[in-house]
Amino acid sequence: MRITRHRPLDDAIQLLEYVYESGGANHMLLPSRNLNVMQESSLDVVAFVAASVLLGLKVTWRLLSWFLAVVRHVRKYKRD
Repeated sequence: MRITRHRPLDDAIQLLEYVYESGGANHMLLPSRNLNVMQESSLDVVAFVAASVLLGLKVTWRLLSWFLAVVRHVRKYKRD
């Protein structure tokens, strides 16, 4: 028996030929092929992030307007 050396490229070619001849490798297919549009594009995550940003902006606007009203009131009180 003679020991022969082979290249990794030969192993890769042999594996590809085997997969082609045997009809494919179903265990290697990505599960993302079975996702619907909602799951694939993560619309629920986008909606949650958008709602969080809008809520944060609204709270910030309310606090800022309240703070400015207090400052105006204090300035008006100091003038009188």
